[in-house]
Amino acid sequence: YEGRNVAIEYDGAHWHGEKTETDKRKSEELLAAGYVVCRLREDDLPELDICDAHYYELRVNSLAPRPDHTINTIKSWLNGLAN
Repeated sequence: YEGRNVAIEYDGAHWHGEKTETDKRKSEELLAAGYVVCRLREDDLPELDICDAHYYELRVNSLAPRPDHTINTIKSWLNGLAN
């Protein structure tokens, strides 16, 4: 996205419920590799507690998806990052 390597992952509660440490490690590895990381996490999942300006978690509801809102929110966050 505009010259950035961006990784976006959707974390569904069914699959990712027991994978908090794996998700956190994967995100930290992507950040260390220079990626901007956005995780879409279903409401029931805990936050990954990653403090990095290039990391963003967005809560999503699988029963009431709002893809346009989600995409616009991610774009707004990306546009607000310092180059």
